[in-house]
Amino acid sequence: FTLVIFAALWLIKDHLSRKEKILYNTLFIVPFLGFALVSYLHGYNYLIYPSYTNEFAIVFLIFGLSYFSHSNKIIKRQLIGNLLMIFLIALPIISSSKVFCRTLKDSFVHSLPSQYERQQNLGRSKFSKSLQLISYDSNSSLDICLFLCAGDQADHSLRTPLRSLSLHFAKGNLIRFPTLNSSSPLNVYCLIDPVLAGDSSFFQSVVDKFPLSAKSSRLDALTLKVELNAINR
Repeated sequence: FTLVIFAALWLIKDHLSRKEKILYNTLFIVPFLGFALVSYLHGYNYLIYPSYTNEFAIVFLIFGLSYFSHSNKIIKRQLIGNLLMIFLIALPIISSSKVFCRTLKDSFVHSLPSQYERQQNLGRSKFSKSLQLISYDSNSSLDICLFLCAGDQADHSLRTPLRSLSLHFAKGNLIRFPTLNSSSPLNVYCLIDPVLAGDSSFFQSVVDKFPLSAKSSRLDALTLKVELNAINR
């Protein structure tokens, strides 16, 4: 995709003003050098794809329209010109449409924000209902919320006053997660991402991360409560 972007920029370079060249080169180079550096330092690269498909969709769309206005007499009827139009205009529109449809769908599925989320001026999330249930059920400051996310960790830990742990891409990373024990009696509330909620084997793998003496129960479809006893030393 990067090569397509710079190929398009090269083809219309003679028709851009100096300010336009500086603008597009800055937008297409600087942010992604930053993402590449972050990915290298932290050992993951899933930031880069959303940058292309979501956050930068409007930038690509504007550039695609600019490209279209300059390329009518250059390569409009050539195959490469048609392919560039698909990349620079169609893909950002499709990406934005998917985000809009997903947001619209979530608005019907998700519950209202929990009381704590409202206090923190946060909107609703996929875990809002679970967080509200946990706030009613928990009676100890030692209790822990364990967020098991299908994707990234997002801001879930900010949405509860309880201590929290987060595991991103839990489906593949749970196997590397250590067995959970406690030196004091407490409850661990496992919040399962809706994408993983229907996977019974994943639920069982979560339960297996706790000692056999732990008692587990489901508060709802997304919330697993595990009661841990103190380890005898």
